[in-house]
Amino acid sequence: MRGRVLALQAMVFLGSTPIGGPIVGYIGQHFGGRYSLGVGAVGCLAAGAFGLLQHQAKRIDPTVAAPEAALASEVALGS
Repeated sequence: MRGRVLALQAMVFLGSTPIGGPIVGYIGQHFGGRYSLGVGAVGCLAAGAFGLLQHQAKRIDPTVAAPEAALASEVALGS
């Protein structure tokens, strides 16, 4: 399972370069390096905010964080 997760992570990081690279290059060529760096920073902050929101959602609702544990507790209680 861990290998599959790492493969997907590598595909996301390596697979997004052919799409994002030309876009940021175009912005840098036509508007300057500061704007291309800003686009990268906005993308980084958006990804960080998304990850933080996902983490907070899993901390609040235990069934999201560990659905098998919630199912096991229901079975043990006879629900």
